[in-house]
Amino acid sequence: MKIALASDHAGFKLKEQIKAYLKQKEFEIKDFGTYSEESMDYPDTVKLAARAVANGEYERGILVCGSGVGAMLVANKIKGIRATLCPDEYTADYSRKHNDTNMVSFSGRKQSINEVSHLLDIWLSTEYEGGRHQNRLDKISRIEEEESLQIDALTKVYCIIGNPVKHSFSPAMHNAAFKKEGINAVYVAFEVTELEMAVRGIKALGICGASVTIPHKINIIPCLDEVSEIARMIGSVNTLVNKEGKIFGTNTDAEGFYKALSLKTEVNNKNIALFGAGGAGRAILFALFYYAKPAKVFLLDTDKEKQKSLKENIDREFLSGKHKTEIKLETIEKDAWSKIKDKVDIIINATPIGMEPDYNFSILTLEEIPHGCTVMDIVYHPHKTRLLQYAEERKCRIVYGIDMLLYQGVLQFELWTGRKAPIEVMRRALEEKVYSSHAL
Repeated sequence: MKIALASDHAGFKLKEQIKAYLKQKEFEIKDFGTYSEESMDYPDTVKLAARAVANGEYERGILVCGSGVGAMLVANKIKGIRATLCPDEYTADYSRKHNDTNMVSFSGRKQSINEVSHLLDIWLSTEYEGGRHQNRLDKISRIEEEESLQIDALTKVYCIIGNPVKHSFSPAMHNAAFKKEGINAVYVAFEVTELEMAVRGIKALGICGASVTIPHKINIIPCLDEVSEIARMIGSVNTLVNKEGKIFGTNTDAEGFYKALSLKTEVNNKNIALFGAGGAGRAILFALFYYAKPAKVFLLDTDKEKQKSLKENIDREFLSGKHKTEIKLETIEKDAWSKIKDKVDIIINATPIGMEPDYNFSILTLEEIPHGCTVMDIVYHPHKTRLLQYAEERKCRIVYGIDMLLYQGVLQFELWTGRKAPIEVMRRALEEKVYSSHAL
């Protein structure tokens, strides 16, 4: 049997004793934390274990907190979890026989390992009786369904289209926002291969808006009725709005990046070093010149052709195009970093360097980061990349990658609904989704 464990600081010692006991009995154990007696909030670990049990990764879950009550309450918020306190033999036995409990919670302050090991022997070995009890569990399941998602004939539909999209974080973020604002809407994911047919489907079905992700951000443009200026300039669309049957496309990645950065530091009249001339770097570079007036931008990339092509695109749009304005953009090689680093106010990593599983890598060493500048890394997994760790050591202001992900979604929500987005609700939903499976 595979068992998930979780505790808070008050339950840490008992959890460790439970873990040792179960390993002696040759159970397969996954410890979701916490890993010390340092004060923490039990929902942060319990939700991870509960989700792992609910989705079938683990057959049972064991929780420990100060009283046992808080951990049980959190677990029972997760759909599919039936958690019980376990103060005595009767509860250990009948919570399995009659309620088919899949998680059990103990008090780290009131129960000893001798008592708990005995109760666990009963709970882990007792089978569910089924029969008349199943009808009651079925009713509980129906209540869960009714409370978790209320859809009717007036529900508006939003979606994300891409391939693949099964692991998209957007549904969690947008559905949390709809729920918080009391909007009768749902956001779902569609794995799309036939792009033109998908756009026609959005029109025909009256889908109100959509996010667009790889590999469709570029190829979708000819399918649209109207494209925003910034999306045209970048050559990429990540957001669709259905305007009475006309599909309007724009790019909130660029503005989302700028919002995340500008909330932490002034961008105008600053010297900026941008690492990466790929798709993300392209959106960021256009955003820097479209939404602000930096003193100068240094563009670094190991691919000289990408550097050259992106610089030509920027020059064409901003030096001779509609926006004709004075910009300073210089392409340089990493070898020249030492010559310019002390001039740089802001460093942006738009490469995948530092992303899991290669989290020990960084575009710059500790010594190469100017003291006291601003450093932004668009990599959001891990949350604090090696680059950002170095930046903190150098007393720099840091901007997390998840902020760009958040604000592009915030802008989408506001475009679709005309309402102010519940940013902190969206942030919590996004962080839980992004980090829950790997955080501990």
